[in-house]
Amino acid sequence: MATLPGALPATLLPIDTSGQDGKHRSQKPAGIIHSTIRERKTTKSHVNASISTALGVPLQTSKELERGTADRPARDCHSLASTAFKFHWQRISKKIGRPNLSSATIQLIKRIHKENPLLSPEKIHERLLTLGIEKSPAPNTIAKYLPTTRKPPSQKQVQSWKLFLSNHHHDLWATDFFTIPTIKFRVLYGLVVIHHQSREIVYFAVTTNPTAEWTIQQFRNATPFGKAPKYLVHDNDLIFCSKAFQSFLQSSGISSKKTAYRSPWQNPYAERVIGTVKRELLDHIIPLNERHLHSLLREYVVYYNNDRTHQGINGKTPIPSPVYLPTLAEDTKLEATPVLNGLYHTYKKAA
Repeated sequence: MATLPGALPATLLPIDTSGQDGKHRSQKPAGIIHSTIRERKTTKSHVNASISTALGVPLQTSKELERGTADRPARDCHSLASTAFKFHWQRISKKIGRPNLSSATIQLIKRIHKENPLLSPEKIHERLLTLGIEKSPAPNTIAKYLPTTRKPPSQKQVQSWKLFLSNHHHDLWATDFFTIPTIKFRVLYGLVVIHHQSREIVYFAVTTNPTAEWTIQQFRNATPFGKAPKYLVHDNDLIFCSKAFQSFLQSSGISSKKTAYRSPWQNPYAERVIGTVKRELLDHIIPLNERHLHSLLREYVVYYNNDRTHQGINGKTPIPSPVYLPTLAEDTKLEATPVLNGLYHTYKKAA
């Protein structure tokens, strides 16, 4: 078909967008309008993809959010704005602290530790430096990935705790639990309370099932008529750290002094007396039941407090022994009393 001079091509003819009334006609060519519609669709798809990527939701969900903005309640718009706000601050926020180690670095640290278990974190750090590894992690960071490695307490920490024990030993009690197997392979639990200054076993008890209520009752029995220490040293046992037991100590005017985790050296006297009871009694006699064990401990505690000497108190006994006049060995006559069916004996001078 020939085109008249000065006529527009068919693709550029104006189209009627006003409907049947013909009152308004668009002056845009049809080709330009189709191109504009395609551009708008492309732009819209890019916007939807950007929203989907930014919010971390599927593209369909982004379309639904965009399509239903005018119809949905205001709370949906608020939720969208809140999510976008969180995403914005996540991108601009910076992490504080040391950067995380890569998995390769962690595997290298564990390999060196496995092949050289005696190396400390400091030595592993130095070994990495000598191998020319850049950005070698600090010893403290290396120690986090070595579960068996524990940093020993500093000299200042040791001195501070020992100074506290020595300054308050006259007002200080220590307590701890220990286990005892019976001849029928049942497990019994013993509770011991010791006075720091005199090394006297103030109280002991035996049970098959220790609870916070039972422990509180034992301390009531150990502190009659206001006979209570100023401080009580104990470990991080769940019973000692329970709210009921701590409330009892507070109401009794006793200050709780918990030791650090995995630090039995901070409760030395309680740990030592438990070891003494096991070595000198329970390694030689197997208890039959709870009643038998209580009888054995009662007899041994009397011997321990009145007749067993302690190097920590200059070779004296926790409860002062009678003072005898000095005599020569050939002129001394002793009367022996068996303890625990002859396992030990106590002595006194005969007249």
